[in-house]
Amino acid sequence: MNELLSIIRDNKKRFADIKGETISVRVFSNITLNMLEPFLIDSYLKKNLKIQIKDFSYSSIIQDSINTDSSCICFIHFDSLNLSGEPLENIGNKEINYMKNLFDKITQEVELTLKNLESTKEIYLSTLSYHSYQYINGQDDSVRNYIEKTNEYFYALQEKYLNLKVINIDNILFESSGSSCINKRELFNSVAPYKFSFLTNLSDEIAKFSSLKNGKIKKVLALDCDNTLWAGTIAEDGQEGIKQDSSSKEGKIFKRIQEDANFLAKNGAIICLASKNFEEDVLSFFNTKKTSLEIENISAHKINWRDKASNLKEIANELNLGIDSFIFVDDTDHEINLVRTEAPEVETLQVPNDINNYPDFFAKIRNNFVAQQSKTNKAKQYKQIFERNKEMSSSDNVEVFLEKLNIKLNIYKNKKETISRISELTQKTNQFNMTTKRYTEKEILELTGNSLVFCFDASDRFGESGITGAAVIKQCDDGAIIDTFLLSCRILGRNIEIEFLTQILLTLKRNNVKTVSANYFETPKNKKFGKFYEDFGFRKKNDELFELDLNSANIKPINYIETKHE
Repeated sequence: MNELLSIIRDNKKRFADIKGETISVRVFSNITLNMLEPFLIDSYLKKNLKIQIKDFSYSSIIQDSINTDSSCICFIHFDSLNLSGEPLENIGNKEINYMKNLFDKITQEVELTLKNLESTKEIYLSTLSYHSYQYINGQDDSVRNYIEKTNEYFYALQEKYLNLKVINIDNILFESSGSSCINKRELFNSVAPYKFSFLTNLSDEIAKFSSLKNGKIKKVLALDCDNTLWAGTIAEDGQEGIKQDSSSKEGKIFKRIQEDANFLAKNGAIICLASKNFEEDVLSFFNTKKTSLEIENISAHKINWRDKASNLKEIANELNLGIDSFIFVDDTDHEINLVRTEAPEVETLQVPNDINNYPDFFAKIRNNFVAQQSKTNKAKQYKQIFERNKEMSSSDNVEVFLEKLNIKLNIYKNKKETISRISELTQKTNQFNMTTKRYTEKEILELTGNSLVFCFDASDRFGESGITGAAVIKQCDDGAIIDTFLLSCRILGRNIEIEFLTQILLTLKRNNVKTVSANYFETPKNKKFGKFYEDFGFRKKNDELFELDLNSANIKPINYIETKHE
């Protein structure tokens, strides 16, 4: 109970310190989950998001889900400990038709509830757990089969409801020490069966996925080298003395770490090195191709004898990324504490003293990034940014450098194949995002029916960047308003944002639009772009609204950017 009181006290203090709107959350469950509240608030606060539990619904889920506010985050939990509505009833004692009808009823109830919540911000639905059922009632293959089929149905629903994420409850039970997190006395007294360990891990899982949808994501995994990526010190032990392969116990562990880092690089994470070492030694070692982390998958590096906080800040600047999108892993107290002091926005993690715990420790890091899987090779794209910015900084004339880049822009309008990527951009982009509105795929699809939804992909002589910018324009008669205008940070620095807006305005002019308004909602992350519309020629009407007269505006494309509309 002292743990709970401590969490409640800390929540109150942190709640007041964090800026931003408070998001409403509703919980629908067939068991009592009221004790989840402080843990869920705590998990969201750790992600710099503020929530309030608007309501807990128990037993009358379908009815309570009607007319739920669209801004709500909703969590639906059907628990295997109370499948029939009576926690003392073992459904395995019933006839097969009873079970079939019972699980049919559950799937129907879930479907109706989701339909009622279809317009809400986010929905999280937990799977049914055979393990918790078995713990109370014993083994039963028929029940197991029905639970597995029902869970398959739940996962398939994600294709139909684009705001839905299914959460695997058995994974959370495992993290919470399995059956030891079930409180049988409370199950039979008040149908509130779970101890704090389970509620903590469940809350963390919901908040993790929710933070991704609200732009609170980590993009970069920055790693030390010695005793972090391999066992040993390369300057002292030499390449021959490093342990990183299957020939030793330590080597097996670090081989696994490198393999996980390499996997992350291929699935959307940006891997960087921040190491106190001689650069030539480290790069030479990677170039031997003996490491499981391939040098091609390392997007940037700072290998020198400077402090790592400064190096991380330089990497962030050279990759056009916020320093708060970094996770830094190192093995020494000194380096970890220095980064915590000098770059507090960075999430710092120290390699465990017991190296046997390292794979499990790293697996938790990996889980944070796997949710961001991408079909594009981000490692390659950010390597291009690193090399491009390096060459640009050494150029005497930036304009001449840009003219020689051979920049090409393909602009798409209301193209259904781009909806998923546009939604992803609205949820992840924070810096050059003029309104930071977050849209689901379903909402973007609806906007293509009544608005102009633009996006673009770009390329230059360094390579392709993929779809990295989007805009939503709402047109009415001879006026239009820019509801959303954003570019991924990795595309900045080449005046592409100016050309993208220019092409949109020229399209509106051809549509006989005379006046264009643009919203700008300032946040701590986008404030450095607050003058973008003014610099373009818009007139400032107030802090959040700008206006441009298209008839008098001098709008000309940039001559060194080749643009094509598709």
